[in-house]
Amino acid sequence: MKRKTIALLIVLVMVFLCAGSVFADENNAAAGQVPEEESTSFNTEEENAGLLYVTAAEETCEHDMTAVEAVDPTCESDGNSAYWACSVCGKYFEDSEGENEIEADSWVIPAHGHSYENGICIYCMKEEPEYVPVTGFVLEGGIYRYYVNDEFMADYTGIIKTPIDGINAWYYVSNGVYDDTATGLAQKADGSSKNWYYVSNGKYVSTAKGLARKADGSSKSWYYVSNGKYVSTATGLAKKADGSDSNWYYVLNGKYTKNTGITQKADGTSTKWFYVSDGKYVSTAAGLAKKADGSSTKLYYVLNGKYTKNTGLARKADGSDSTWYYVLNGKFVSGIETVCSKADGSSDKLYYVKKSIYTKATLTFVIDGVKYAVTKGKAVKSDWIIVLDPGHDLYHIGGTYNGISETEVNWSIAQYLKAELDKYDGVQVLINRESLDCAWTGAGYDTGSCLKYRCEYAKNVNADFLISVHNDWSSNSETTGCLMLCQNKNYRSDLHEQSEGMANAITAELTKLGLYYRGIWELNIDDGRTYPDGSIADYYGILRYSKLYGVPAVIVEHCCYSNKSDVSKYLSSEKKLKKLGVADATGIANYLGLSLK
Repeated sequence: MKRKTIALLIVLVMVFLCAGSVFADENNAAAGQVPEEESTSFNTEEENAGLLYVTAAEETCEHDMTAVEAVDPTCESDGNSAYWACSVCGKYFEDSEGENEIEADSWVIPAHGHSYENGICIYCMKEEPEYVPVTGFVLEGGIYRYYVNDEFMADYTGIIKTPIDGINAWYYVSNGVYDDTATGLAQKADGSSKNWYYVSNGKYVSTAKGLARKADGSSKSWYYVSNGKYVSTATGLAKKADGSDSNWYYVLNGKYTKNTGITQKADGTSTKWFYVSDGKYVSTAAGLAKKADGSSTKLYYVLNGKYTKNTGLARKADGSDSTWYYVLNGKFVSGIETVCSKADGSSDKLYYVKKSIYTKATLTFVIDGVKYAVTKGKAVKSDWIIVLDPGHDLYHIGGTYNGISETEVNWSIAQYLKAELDKYDGVQVLINRESLDCAWTGAGYDTGSCLKYRCEYAKNVNADFLISVHNDWSSNSETTGCLMLCQNKNYRSDLHEQSEGMANAITAELTKLGLYYRGIWELNIDDGRTYPDGSIADYYGILRYSKLYGVPAVIVEHCCYSNKSDVSKYLSSEKKLKKLGVADATGIANYLGLSLK
């Protein structure tokens, strides 16, 4: 009641004062006095009431305090700090004693609003309106981190297609973080493909080609890339995809492999074959090599690191043995006997090859009509040496019949034969005596010694062939034509083959003249004489002694001087004898492969 009484008194005083002020103004106006504006001050009733109230309260208020507890602000509602309110004087205080007055609403703590992370308010857990979850790179602390639906993909390593700074590409991430230094192979980070892709400086390069390791360092192997993708079937030469060196490396089934051999380029840009040793191309390599992928057991010739279709001798390019092998048109060919130079052209010397391997033999070797003298494997081109043996002599007279002396016609045919054969290149033609006299100068002109001497002459001049020139006689005057007597197959079968070969070649030319072919005969001696190996010897001394001296020989019985027709057609003039000599020479030249000068 006390407080109500005081308030009523205050109101009455305010009413009184207002009334007095009005009356005073009216009196002044009635007296003709106007109050000065500057000195006039008006308060509103509320202000006057307040002044009176405050004055009275300050003098008399005994605060009736109500505590207002602190309230935290929310996302949408204000909060307030703790304060005290007096219900008597209407003032607000920091303390319960009313000593520290505060202004109204100073306790208000504004609502802090929503703070969203990944579309959810961290304070009230309300969803953000129209929120779209983040999928892609987010720049955080200077690095790009990859998110899928707001989730950081810490387990992602590989390439992912998403923009960075507005550029959409395939970027490489390691444990969810973009790595702009990464180079190598990587799969898609989301596991959507088993393919491997090439990355350079953190970005997929679709044009990349060559060798690369895995970008994550999980393997030390090198893999082949074409058009930016790993190719598991690739085989051949390739450089490194990053261009870090200029070497060429060997790839087998998509991986760098330390094989040795020849190969082509993995990208198919060249049909040439290149040599690799321990997985690297060697530009200086020369020699024989197999294919690096093992697809063939053949040996191919390499010169200056490339397969080359040369012919000659070569060793293996890898140096695995010291044997020299024969190469024909770039490939090793077995079973060849020949003479050749080195395949790389480093020497013009000729070497003897037997069964396709250089052999240090000493012999006389003939190929394609060219004769070579081989000494310890070194071959030198040599002229053919043909020894002519005009059958019979003035002491060992042949038959005389139908006006024909065999000794004389044999001598004439031999002279024509030599004259014709001298027209060919690469041959020396010798006659084993200078006249019709017997070549043997020993006592008694022994027939056996004479025959032996004729063959010994051939041996001493290193003759390649002995051609004994004869004409035949038969008790049957009807016998006609040419007959060849060659060495038998015993002891030296190689000499038999040459003897028979020469006989066939000469016969081919004689029959062109119209001579009847009586055949090629081999006659064995019937007195028990044998060759060193115990086999039966040849019947004719010329054939027997020449074989013992290692000289192939043939006896040419041109025609039968016991047959009048043969005499008339072939032996009756020098012109006809010359035809026989020319035919012999042509057959010899054909067998030896000679060419006219």
